[in-house]
Amino acid sequence: MDVNIQLQLEALRLIQEWSMWLITLASGFIGLIGFAFKDLVKPSEISCAKKCLLFLLLSVVFAVFLVGAIPAVVQKLGLNINDHFVILNMNARGVYGMLYLDFVPLWSLIVPQRLLFLAGLFYGVKLVWI
Repeated sequence: MDVNIQLQLEALRLIQEWSMWLITLASGFIGLIGFAFKDLVKPSEISCAKKCLLFLLLSVVFAVFLVGAIPAVVQKLGLNINDHFVILNMNARGVYGMLYLDFVPLWSLIVPQRLLFLAGLFYGVKLVWI
């Protein structure tokens, strides 16, 4: 196997592991917010809790799409995506079988996932310190 492809596979594995950790942390944080702050009364606290939950949920959604897209990216390593045989091959479309994987770069799923997680974390910390 080509060294370049091995490095790409390792990078995809690390992206997948990091995304799985973020899903776990975000889910735990969502549960913690729901349990610990269910009796909020101040409008500023309620606003922070809603923003925290919204950003964390969106981060989880992006992470799920990212983890689902990785198998399709692995299948396409070393192949020319513009080859019509690859485009017509539904097995190279990942778990969703969707065309978006041909046109959406992987970083466009990674960056929002991480930024939304950080925004949720920011509002969660702000909620604790209010």
